[in-house]
Amino acid sequence: MSWSRLGRKLKPTEDFTLEEMFEITKHDLFRMAIMQAGTLPRREFVFADKFDDELFAEIREKKLATLLCREIVETEPQWLKWDFEEAQTKIDIADMVLESLVTETIDFLNLQAGQTLGV
Repeated sequence: MSWSRLGRKLKPTEDFTLEEMFEITKHDLFRMAIMQAGTLPRREFVFADKFDDELFAEIREKKLATLLCREIVETEPQWLKWDFEEAQTKIDIADMVLESLVTETIDFLNLQAGQTLGV
């Protein structure tokens, strides 16, 4: 980022061939599919000819929570990079200050124009 004090260059950390990228993607998809977080109703959820909604919802929730936990563990190092958030906060504050100054200036000029006209 141009505002960062750290010298960084945008370049891949590793060079992957197209086949390697497909293998990595396939591996990630299989790993997510094993979790079955979006599992569909099956016979296992039917007891005495009645579908057990509570059991189905509980199992789906547990699998989704496990999938989210895995995602958190994998992406946690990215959370420690504060450069973007810091820059965005500075930009937001600068926008608020500018907006306030413009509003004050307009109010002041309107007040001066009103006094000049004798209103």
